[in-house]
Order: sequence, then structure tokens, then C-alpha cells
Amino acid sequence: MPAKSDKFANRIYVLVIWFILAILAEGILRRWVLPGIGYALVFIRDPILLLIYATAIMGGFVGRNVRPMAVFIMASALYFAVVFIQISATALNPLIPAFGYRTYLLYFPLPFIMYHFLTRKHFESILKLIIVLSVPIGALTAIQYYSGPASIWNAAPEGMGDITYIDASRVRPYSVFTNSIAHVFFALIALCVFIRFLFFKRALGFPVLMIPIIGLATVTMGALSGARSYFILAPPII
Repeated sequence: MPAKSDKFANRIYVLVIWFILAILAEGILRRWVLPGIGYALVFIRDPILLLIYATAIMGGFVGRNVRPMAVFIMASALYFAVVFIQISATALNPLIPAFGYRTYLLYFPLPFIMYHFLTRKHFESILKLIIVLSVPIGALTAIQYYSGPASIWNAAPEGMGDITYIDASRVRPYSVFTNSIAHVFFALIALCVFIRFLFFKRALGFPVLMIPIIGLATVTMGALSGARSYFILAPPII
């Protein structure tokens, strides 16, 4: 990994942790705590992302990562050129392409920033956080799977439409996320982390007795998701 400044690396590490927690908080707040302002909560993590980018720029990221930033700038320029043509030719609401840019392109620099600044110790802490989160998320997945469609556990997040079903009486669990795709991605990430954990458990400091609990939670997240994509992608990961 590139040489790192401790000051900027530690700041970005803390912000990345908050960013991960904000992703989980969005689903929790939109589904159970503050459903009345669900639309506004879509942007709960964006200020943290912008703080990460500002910190990275101050830490000299752009000058040392010309290629990924050039790709990001070129993709952004092409996107806005197409949007300009669409707005000129139609009555397209500018907020729609702005949200599309936020969804598809705004996050592009983040993994490069993490690679540039974060140390092995930082990444170990992030993996440990994912392992810890997997246990309650796995338990919640099971509760949602075995609860009825009208259960409070299966409330649909505001602004995301209705919940989806595996069959007529079985809801597809989202756990703490706002849609099943995000849940499946997290389940696959957790599977990767757990497999690594099996080989590096001492480095992460978990008791041996925690291994079957973490493993069960990890498998539960994917096995009960009702998503074919999980069962297609899990074998290659393993």
C-alpha cells in the first residue's frame, strides 16, 4: 500500500466506520424509528462521504492517484454531457439525474481512498466490525423470515414501495437494509470476511467458541435471503 500520513489515515478510518454505520442506520430509521421522514434519510451518509473526500484531498490523494481520478472525472463529464442533452431536449427534472449521479458515480473514489490511506490495522478493525455486525443481522434475518408479512419486523422502508415476497406467505428478509440487493451484498461480504476469519481468527481476537455462532449468523443471512444471486455467487466465493 502507498505511504500514509497517520493524521489523515486515522481521520479517514473513523469516517469510514461512521459511513458503514450510517448505511445500517438508514434502513433502521426508515423502517422503524422515523418512517415519516424516510425520503430525507436517503442522504444520511452523504455528508460523511463528502467529509472523507475533503479529508483525502487535504491529504494529497488526488496528486498521487491521477489515473483513478482521471477515470472518475471523465466518467462524470460524460454523464453530465448526456444529462445536459436530455434536459435540453426534454422537461427532465434535474433532481433525477443528480440522484442518479449520486447513486452510480459519486462513490467511485471511495475504495481508492481507503486503499491509499488505510493501514492493515485499520482494515482489520473494519473486518472485525463486519463480523460483530453479522451476528445481530443474521438473527434479525431469521426473525423476519419466520414472521408474517404484517409483522413489525417486516415493515417496508418509506419511499421504497412494498416489501417483496419469496412466496405468498413468506417475506424476503432485508434485515437492516432498505432493499434485498443491499442485504445480499452484505451477506456475501460477510461470507468473505468469515472465511478469512477462519484462517486469521487469532489476529482479530475472537474466542474460539464464537466461531460457530458467527458462522451460523453468516450462513443465515444468505440462506434465508430468498435471493438466487446469493446462491450463485456464494460457491465461487467459498
